[in-house]
Amino acid sequence: MAITIPFSLLFAASCLNLKGIPANLLSLGALDFGMVVDGAVVMVENIVRHLGRGNKDGKTPRQQIFEAAHEVQRPVFYAIAIIITAYLPIFTLQRVEGRLFKPMAWTVAFALLGAIIFSIVIVPALASLFYPAGPKNGTTR
Repeated sequence: MAITIPFSLLFAASCLNLKGIPANLLSLGALDFGMVVDGAVVMVENIVRHLGRGNKDGKTPRQQIFEAAHEVQRPVFYAIAIIITAYLPIFTLQRVEGRLFKPMAWTVAFALLGAIIFSIVIVPALASLFYPAGPKNGTTR
């Protein structure tokens, strides 16, 4: 889950660079790491919960990971999308306020977009690599 932070910051920096938006201290200070890792935490917790049940249905750990990820991907997406939507009014600011706060809103939006991608696509893939046979004796790595 800790990999979510550098991934989303790299994603945000890349998107800002592509759009030609300068990053400033306000932009980087507005990033709340709790918002960034929220989706990954929910995804990993649900995967570990499903794997902790054991193999009662005869499903492989990879199938259990897929089902667990599919179960929470829509709520994770909407939770992060609602946070991004809360920043939409900032994009309408003009003049000095717009020049000051628009880069902040873009940075947060891009970082959260990177967090969505990481949570929905990469976290389940990493879970299938780290738990090829499921957790052993209820412990996690």
